[in-house]
Amino acid sequence: MDFRFTPEEEAFRQEVRDYITNVLPPDWPALDPIDISPEINDFVRQQMKVVGAKGWLSLSWPKEHGGREDPMLDTILQDELAYYRLPVRDVQGVGNVAPTLIHFGNDEQRKHHLPTIAKGEILWCQGYSEPGAGSDLAGLSLRAVPEDDHFTVNGQKTWTSFAHQADWVYFLARSNPDAPRHQGITFLLADMRTPGISVNPIIDITGNHTLNETFYDNVKVPRENMVGELNRGWYVAVGLLEFERSGASYLGASRRLLEDLVGYAADVGLRHPLLRKRLADAAVELEVARWLSYRTAWMHQHQMGYSLEPPMAKVFMTQRAGHLGMEVLGLHGQLERGSPCVPLQGSVAFLTQLALRETILAGTSEIQRMLIATRGLGLPR
Repeated sequence: MDFRFTPEEEAFRQEVRDYITNVLPPDWPALDPIDISPEINDFVRQQMKVVGAKGWLSLSWPKEHGGREDPMLDTILQDELAYYRLPVRDVQGVGNVAPTLIHFGNDEQRKHHLPTIAKGEILWCQGYSEPGAGSDLAGLSLRAVPEDDHFTVNGQKTWTSFAHQADWVYFLARSNPDAPRHQGITFLLADMRTPGISVNPIIDITGNHTLNETFYDNVKVPRENMVGELNRGWYVAVGLLEFERSGASYLGASRRLLEDLVGYAADVGLRHPLLRKRLADAAVELEVARWLSYRTAWMHQHQMGYSLEPPMAKVFMTQRAGHLGMEVLGLHGQLERGSPCVPLQGSVAFLTQLALRETILAGTSEIQRMLIATRGLGLPR
């Protein structure tokens, strides 16, 4: 891998930065790089369409589906958007649903869904976890009974990010309860306006509403919304998780936090050698995380198979985020937005809590380490 960016990649990074600095209000309130909170929803949804019109939401897609086949540019986009905390790239739709449909969907599904994702017109959410099935996802029990031209779906999902804002959901359902655990599961798509789908909010550790419980009460899902084969949805889901874990959405947020902390330390005259060393260590660790993520994009660009790299990138990034800010700011780091004495908009307290959440979402750090051990080191399960 060549660690230098090409002139085209550097030019694209500057183009993205110019766009963001031109449209972002000076009092931009967002701290989470992927959450669309109510106060910024209208602006973000509008800018999603602007970014879509630029062709930036399909950068890594094959050219035959309107993309540029350039995962490196897509990773640069994620990195810069996260730095400025501008969530205009739908993580689920652009990052997960689109590549899954490209690899596992049929022509009609691609024709129907890819254009709306590429144009930034639709938000997606994921229905994987259940009250009794999280890391042990194969233990899911939401039931989808195959009928003549549809599935009748009953059950519950939990931790459904952005379900209260999403237009569509993709989810796993038990379609054959008599089959072995990893079989008898089907991958389905559903319009969130479908009768029988209801959403209850879950307030997460940061105090924000990003997560939800979703309930399915005799929901009719058309057969044409099945991705892949009947009872073989587990293999589609595993493929999708590789796309989810290889994202760079939090690289920019960590880079922004480190720069803010260095600036804060300089402004208030913090010169202690141990603190300077800690900041230097964090800069090195961030650079390692950055290249783990970019390496995944580079491998994707060169059509190299990868299975070990995404979990390495995710566990490395999440286990190192958050606590440095508390060390630099001391007790002030616990203050949240709204306090008259809060430094850095309360981002340290928020991002420290967010880092804990990220050790669980998209597969816990324990699951990632198991994948690293089995795939990378050849250890037995």
